Amino acid sequence: MAEPERRPLRLRPQVSCALCRRRKVRCNRETPCSNCIRSKNVHGCVYQVHQPPQPLSPQRPCPLACDTPKDQAPSLVRPGPVVRPVPVPHSFFILPPFPTPSTSGTSTVVSDHSSKASSCVGDPSSAHSPVATNQFTTSVSSSDPDVLRRRIRELEEQLSKAALSRSSNPEASSSPIATHESSLAGKSITQTASTSRIVNVFHKSRLFGQSHWVNGVILLLDIFEFFEPLVRNGAANKSMTALEECKALARTIKAQRTPPWPTIPTRDLPPREIADQLVDCYLRTFESLYRVLHIPTFKRDYEALWESVPAHPHPNQQPQHVGMAFLVQVKLVLAIGATVYDQDFSLRPSAIRWVYEALTFTSEPEFKSRLNIKSLQTDILLLLARETAGLGGNLIWISAGSLLRTAVYMGLHRDPAHLPKRTIFAAEMHRRLWNTVLEITVSCSMNAGAPPQISLDDYDTEPPGNFHDEQLVETPADDGSNHSPVVAQPESEFTQTSVAIAMRKILPIRLAIAKFLNDLGSTRRQGDMASAYHESLRLDADLRAAYRTLTRTLQVLSRNLHEVCWPGSSSSSLLFPSQFIDLVINRDLVAIHIPFYSAALHEAAYAFSRKVVVESCFKIWRAVNPLPTSPSSSDATRQDANQDICRLASHGAGFCRNAGFQVSMLLLGELRAQLREEAETSLSPVNRSLLRPDLLAMVTEAKDWTMRSINAGETNVKGHMFASMVSAQIEGMMKGLGEDGALGRVLVKAADEVVDRCVPLLEEMLERETRMRMASDGETEGGGMVLQKQFETDGLAATYETETPLGMMGDWDMLMLDAQHIGDFGNIAEPMNWALTGAASFSAGGPFIW
Repeated sequence: MAEPERRPLRLRPQVSCALCRRRKVRCNRETPCSNCIRSKNVHGCVYQVHQPPQPLSPQRPCPLACDTPKDQAPSLVRPGPVVRPVPVPHSFFILPPFPTPSTSGTSTVVSDHSSKASSCVGDPSSAHSPVATNQFTTSVSSSDPDVLRRRIRELEEQLSKAALSRSSNPEASSSPIATHESSLAGKSITQTASTSRIVNVFHKSRLFGQSHWVNGVILLLDIFEFFEPLVRNGAANKSMTALEECKALARTIKAQRTPPWPTIPTRDLPPREIADQLVDCYLRTFESLYRVLHIPTFKRDYEALWESVPAHPHPNQQPQHVGMAFLVQVKLVLAIGATVYDQDFSLRPSAIRWVYEALTFTSEPEFKSRLNIKSLQTDILLLLARETAGLGGNLIWISAGSLLRTAVYMGLHRDPAHLPKRTIFAAEMHRRLWNTVLEITVSCSMNAGAPPQISLDDYDTEPPGNFHDEQLVETPADDGSNHSPVVAQPESEFTQTSVAIAMRKILPIRLAIAKFLNDLGSTRRQGDMASAYHESLRLDADLRAAYRTLTRTLQVLSRNLHEVCWPGSSSSSLLFPSQFIDLVINRDLVAIHIPFYSAALHEAAYAFSRKVVVESCFKIWRAVNPLPTSPSSSDATRQDANQDICRLASHGAGFCRNAGFQVSMLLLGELRAQLREEAETSLSPVNRSLLRPDLLAMVTEAKDWTMRSINAGETNVKGHMFASMVSAQIEGMMKGLGEDGALGRVLVKAADEVVDRCVPLLEEMLERETRMRMASDGETEGGGMVLQKQFETDGLAATYETETPLGMMGDWDMLMLDAQHIGDFGNIAEPMNWALTGAASFSAGGPFIW
């Protein structure tokens, strides 16, 4: 009887590398292990697997594929049939290189063993892939399929991790971080994805993406390289000392303008004539772009508000009850309208106070009761007022994110067709407000250089219908039982919502641009500069195509224009929206091509970007700083309408202001670049006649524009100083001054002239603000507080005072009472009661949120 065949004993695999086993030290079992790394013996970190002796058997010679040249295409090792080689004591696999930033993007699996038999273990093609710098080897049994498959799986996992690391961060080795620090500009950090392409700017704990306006200014920071040595050696002591004085004055002025916190909302309003003009300013500008209010309802409640105000209140007389929620909305409308009211922004202190009152009102710790449409309207108006009044700056993007989430939580991202049935008024206000939330989200994303954090797949709400606002005021039908049906107007007929509908059509491409420029994942996927440029050209073409369609739509609407609710002649109702849309489109084009502008100065491959940046910047500049025309000009109506854009750019701190400053610096930079190109290719002095006249005019126009902002109440003089220094540098270059000490002295002189002009202006501004603050504080007499405010309007001084009893001022709960009923618009009848009262029929389980 034959004995059963004895199976060979399987030894436990050795888990430590050969070197650690020989030294008898603990091994962390990594490849290479920590001990081998410390001893700088990474190539000798070998994991051996002992195999029992096996009987010799005839083997085929190793395939000739083992002699394939090493430049064969790389391939991953995959489990499969094992080709058994000639028996050798040990076989080796080469593990992938230890991940380093310099590792090649191609996955490599090779064997450098001297024996061809050992290199043929596993997939033969894997043994001839390109080899990287560092190679680590480990031995596996050529006869044990389980061990072989285990090593193959480990190898594939390491390869996949290395490939994932490279794909998630393709710019790890080519993303240098540069720090720029100077006495004037402070400290900023830039990160470039490839040659001359800035992807991020970090400044004062804020990270700006590629759409932020600072990306245009950062290209000119080399001017401080000439100025900084003069600061160190004391030649610029005067300007630096005066600049610190300007900063101190600016802080004091802002403190005088800022009302105490919390700023309890009051019932005082400016005179009726001024208030009416401020409301008209808002309706013809922002309400024509962003539909927030239902104009007939707002005007009706606005009239009721004035009817409730006594003409001559008694000192101890309690004012008639007016819904505080609506009063806050009115003050926000007044604050927005004050920005374009006059040339000097004389109502800035009042606008700031109105915004602070709204901030106090919305900060009440009542959350669930504020999830309604009226509160959402207040939040939208508050964002617009903060932007126009210069309160918050880039931080408005944070509040815009809260606004977006509030709207989503309320269900505005779902179309009313998918929700319980409601009135046409409720459905259209639903669509209008969601459309406005989307516009604000994309706009704030581009302004702040931050991701929009929304995609087209996140909502299905349709654009608003083309209704006149009067159509949404429902009237009983002839039988008195139902409401008469409402039919939307054709798209060719102009309504108060036509512009919002037209802008919605270009929202997808604008959202794609914001994501491309600011999203972290998009920035990583851009890859090298050529790939990013190709994507930029595609977005440029899509934006231009969408804009051509939008232009044709606005032209048709202009031909069919009729008088609508907001004031002004029918010929100018579309003027502000058209100019604002032009500004938005050209700003997006500039943002797309700015990352390649610096490279375009040296490489012809990116010349198109340089052309687009220059031409689009000129269009923006002429919108925010138009050429003066004679009063008798036939274009006088258009010139008057241009004043709204100009005042938004010089008075506010939002989109128009940022765009104006950015393009002015870019145009000055283009002029400087052309001067340098002329100097490099010509021995004679630069001939001014060879330069573009509009570029030459920027030398003075940029300084005048920034100075105009200071005259209108801006307290930051750094923008004006920077523009003046760049202009002085250009003038010095045109005079033939080299970029040496002489040019530095020119910059110091320009800085001295700036502070000589600005210090007296700020001192005068502080004196004026102090007088107004003392007047606004009023004086306490008996049982009442007299609030006095001074309004200077076109040479007319109008003083008004309101009597508010002290008891009412201290009764914060009574003032905030309406916050719990903010959704009913002051308990008025339809159509605004749709927010709460009409919802009982929507759901049997209780009132629906609408």
